[in-house]
Amino acid sequence: MIAAGVFYDLGDIPSLERALAELSAASRLLDASGSPLQAASLLNDQAAVYIRLGDPVRAVHLLTRSREVFEAAERRAPQDPLVRRELAETHHLLARLPLHARLRAGREGDAFSMALDHALIAEQYYEGLARRRELGRVWETCGRLELRKGRVDRAAERLERALKLQRELGDATGLARTSAALADYLLAAGRPGDALQALAGSIAFNIDKGSPIGLAFNRRALAGLRHAIAPSGPTPANAGLLGFLEKVHAQLEAGERSYGRVHLAGEGG
Repeated sequence: MIAAGVFYDLGDIPSLERALAELSAASRLLDASGSPLQAASLLNDQAAVYIRLGDPVRAVHLLTRSREVFEAAERRAPQDPLVRRELAETHHLLARLPLHARLRAGREGDAFSMALDHALIAEQYYEGLARRRELGRVWETCGRLELRKGRVDRAAERLERALKLQRELGDATGLARTSAALADYLLAAGRPGDALQALAGSIAFNIDKGSPIGLAFNRRALAGLRHAIAPSGPTPANAGLLGFLEKVHAQLEAGERSYGRVHLAGEGG
């Protein structure tokens, strides 16, 4: 499954489709060889690809199957670390779904609350398994969900915990993602200059890592910041911030010239 992981990390649409093909083929082989639990362990991987492709409906179907399989396995072997790790991953992916899906109008709050419940279950599993890197990723997800619920203080606390742990672990990918989430928090807190600074830090991490998919998410975040800072175009009041934004944009473009530009699901090109 190394090839599927490489394609997933590349993150462009053709690579994601190849990752799905690899995972589907491996799942069929495992089923045919009488290894249903091992085959089920690929359901989360397939769901993660569908989430990135912008297909939450298929992701939910796969995650529901995964949860059923591994909850049954947990009843038979409650302390099996592999089973508990799969359940942790399933709940974390379920927690992330509302961050990528189009939600029914008026039901956003309920969706984010349910997602937080899944994140807390994942947090408990990862704490019990001493999986600290994954724990930091869950805290980042919690921060994003709290922010969507408008609870900026709780969001800040979660994101700061994630950043501290990720710095300690040297988790460059986690730091880049959490820095991008921190930019969203700072913008919501009325600090667009600090938000741009945080996003510039995330871009720098992704350039250092050589991560075109990370830079693609930075590009999306930067477009959102541009719209928030100057929804009607440049004015004397926002000229300074837009100047800073253009410098950050130039940093991003330099990174994408070096490592390539990935087109995310829903984008043209």
